Amino acid sequence: MAADASPAGHDLRRLASQAALLAGLFALAATARFWREDPYELYLARGHYDSFTILNSARAATARQWLGWWTGSWIESGTPYYRPLTSTLIGLEWRLFGGNVLGFCAVGWVLHGVNAALLFLLAWRLFRGSARRRLLMGIAAAAAFTLPTSTNHFAALADVIWWPAQTDVLSLTFSLASLLALDRALARPGPVRLGLPLVLFALALLSKEMAVILPVPAALLAATRRRDWRPVLLGYLALAAVLLWVRFFAVPGAMGPEWKPRHLFGKALTYVGGETGALLNVGMYWLPLAAAVLLWGGWLLHKRRVEAPWVFVAALVTVPVLAQVFGASWASLFEPRAMRSLVSCFSFFAGAWLLALSRREQPVVFVAGSLVAIHLPILHVGGVHYLYWPAAFWGLVYAVILARAADLACRACGQR
Repeated sequence: MAADASPAGHDLRRLASQAALLAGLFALAATARFWREDPYELYLARGHYDSFTILNSARAATARQWLGWWTGSWIESGTPYYRPLTSTLIGLEWRLFGGNVLGFCAVGWVLHGVNAALLFLLAWRLFRGSARRRLLMGIAAAAAFTLPTSTNHFAALADVIWWPAQTDVLSLTFSLASLLALDRALARPGPVRLGLPLVLFALALLSKEMAVILPVPAALLAATRRRDWRPVLLGYLALAAVLLWVRFFAVPGAMGPEWKPRHLFGKALTYVGGETGALLNVGMYWLPLAAAVLLWGGWLLHKRRVEAPWVFVAALVTVPVLAQVFGASWASLFEPRAMRSLVSCFSFFAGAWLLALSRREQPVVFVAGSLVAIHLPILHVGGVHYLYWPAAFWGLVYAVILARAADLACRACGQR
């Protein structure tokens, strides 16, 4: 999206800034639960092993140890990571708040609000259509990212309450800022200036190594803007290689992604497909199959102009038959979670279909490709805080799906 210096362009930029501020405030309101001082949440913030160890390390840190965070392992003793920027932030938090963990949570809370605003701005610049459409899609992306629901695994709320996850929050802050700076550089004519985007990328890597995957979204963004993606990819990869080289010598044996073939495929299915992937992973094939058949059959009957009551009857017949043939029996439908799982699988396939339909109108390749890439570094680990990054990019996916669903609904109402 090229910069527009006209009065109308100025008004749009002001509208985007105001909406981004509202998205950030909404994110703060949606994740403010930590202020209640719930006993379990206070345990996570103070008594959890990582929280307790990091607090003790911050309290005992000397000036030499502060410097050591930049030349060796990070602030939590016994865990070989190279995260000097986050270590410094936590050290500063101890100086400001002492042992008051609510202050630590508040810093992560504010950073999450910034991330929601940055995600809105990225969606605003990225998505196509009228200003109102881009505004609504940006708000949808920020809301899907931050609202505490099972669709995002409550990741935003969890990372605010468990403040050691500031590593994920801060690295995403600089990564989203890097993508925004890159998009501005891509919008200008002439050679792409990678200075500011790469500086922000370096800060993201110094916050947490999760940002090592950012070269993929950066290259996809350049391709989406119809610019040469190869210099962008090489620039990001070169900087990542330099910082990984520093990490190798600063923290020998630093922990990173591991190859665990027994778990990778199952986790990949679960991450990408949600409940649908989890059902496939445990061998309950008939529910995803029934959902796929319902979607495909409903579309086929609609194309043949079959009236809705007959479509409903066909669904009532088809599902029990599939349960009998591919499941334990047709009575499986009456198990407590069967219908809920069927609806969840149908929603997944319908969302994938709507996403595919949007490939000409919206940057689906960037959104879907980035989402897949961002899951790669976390396939070997467990913990809800690892899902904070994916939650942000799932927000972009949901925005595209909801926009397409709204278009189809408006079209259907208009035909009537």
